[in-house]
Amino acid sequence: MMKSSAKKNVPRLLSFILVYVFISSFLTSCALTGALVFERFDNYLANYFKKFADFSKDQEQEIDDFSRQYQVWIIENHIEEFGNLLVELKSSNANSVSYTVEKIDKKFRNILRETNVYFASPFAKFSKSLSETQVMQIESYFKASFDERESNTERSNSVFVQQVTERYTEGFSRFGISLNDEQLDIVREASNKTFDIIEEWSFYQKKWIDKLILILKNKNDPSFHEKLTSHLIAQQDMGSAAYKTKIDSNRSTTLVAVNNIFEKLTKSQRKQLNKKIDLYLSTIDKILLNYEG
Repeated sequence: MMKSSAKKNVPRLLSFILVYVFISSFLTSCALTGALVFERFDNYLANYFKKFADFSKDQEQEIDDFSRQYQVWIIENHIEEFGNLLVELKSSNANSVSYTVEKIDKKFRNILRETNVYFASPFAKFSKSLSETQVMQIESYFKASFDERESNTERSNSVFVQQVTERYTEGFSRFGISLNDEQLDIVREASNKTFDIIEEWSFYQKKWIDKLILILKNKNDPSFHEKLTSHLIAQQDMGSAAYKTKIDSNRSTTLVAVNNIFEKLTKSQRKQLNKKIDLYLSTIDKILLNYEG
């Protein structure tokens, strides 16, 4: 059973990292470890930001502060609902699992969107303190990260399909499920239907980063805060209509595949799934208990 509720902004590339760390805190070897990992979540986040440039002591303190505030925001606004969804997944059957999976997908997309908005204003305010040298360092950081990703954009279709297939199998393994041949056929079919959008994503991402740096270099603009906030939030909607259609198609393909696999779980796989869910629920309870205590 979940405990009572706890005591009553960043571009998307950061949002995915934030939520990945958030989710990963549950997917560990034991509930206690997961709770301890989450307790250090604000440090992970702060240390990530501090890689952007050589910040002053005051700037690093500000980064620590809003990273800690984000951790509390996650606890107060999302973590218990995530637990409730896991409870729902555990009690689902072949007739109801698709509804639950769609709710989980919607929840995490909402976390990404809300995280984007949450960090936009604080990040814009913080950016007013950046020096020209720091802006250049941030530009170099993003360029190096982008160049590294660019080196991985050229891949054959067979390599892409294999990568997608591995993501499915690794995802289910985190819930203790080793896919059988019938389920792997579902995965392979879905992988072949998935659009490879990495080149388009890189194109739009580069445009977005170029504009970000341009805005940061003009912090004396009277509308600096408004422009930067708007730009940070806008990243979640970047891309052409055709690009967004591919993203929606990929999401739909994934949901259908996941639903089909859940519907075909064996008794042994269901037992392993429930065991993992109980572990994650225990982790959440410990996080909430530590927060309230």
